[in-house]
Amino acid sequence: SGTVPNARLDADLQDLADGTLSASKVQYGTYFITTAGTNGQFWKSDGSGAGLWAADRYNSAFDTEAEIDAAVADNGYLTSGDNLGNHSATSNLDMNNRNITEVNNIYADEFIYISDKSFKDNVRPVENALDKILKLEGIVFEWKKNGETNLGLIAQDVELVFPDLVVTDEETGLKAVKYGNLVSPLIEAIKEQQVQAENQQKQIEELKLEIEKLK
Repeated sequence: SGTVPNARLDADLQDLADGTLSASKVQYGTYFITTAGTNGQFWKSDGSGAGLWAADRYNSAFDTEAEIDAAVADNGYLTSGDNLGNHSATSNLDMNNRNITEVNNIYADEFIYISDKSFKDNVRPVENALDKILKLEGIVFEWKKNGETNLGLIAQDVELVFPDLVVTDEETGLKAVKYGNLVSPLIEAIKEQQVQAENQQKQIEELKLEIEKLK
């Protein structure tokens, strides 16, 4: 108690009696936290016993677009804990292979999927697409979190038909659907249905000719 910490954190045990360790209870030292920082910042370690104060991106939204750009410049991307609030960055955002989760809505002029042939191997059409699409059930439902009505699919049902279109979170076990990728089987299903319609029309024309012969 009352000593300067050396590569460790010293705290008065009486300060911890309430079960919390606040910033005001942290002792400043050469190898740990050397300055008090400002309100709303968090301590970012450099991995070698030192560090710096940085904006708290985890507990509050960015206040300005400049702060967003600064975060991008700092990391090269925004982490999954970063909060954009109601602002947009002027620089491109690279999530660095991280996922964006726990959001209500994302608005954009367009979403572009990487789909160049050079990235793909073993390319082949979706087989029995119509039969598979017919096994899916479009549903109307209410979200438990807010009672809002929406339309969609049940991920577990989609997984039985198109397992590659369902992603399961390793930690929570919750499932999500790659809705955009359903375009592929839908296109093939329409093509299959068109072939069926053309064959039926051909049979109808043939039956008409047979009826005419019987007259």
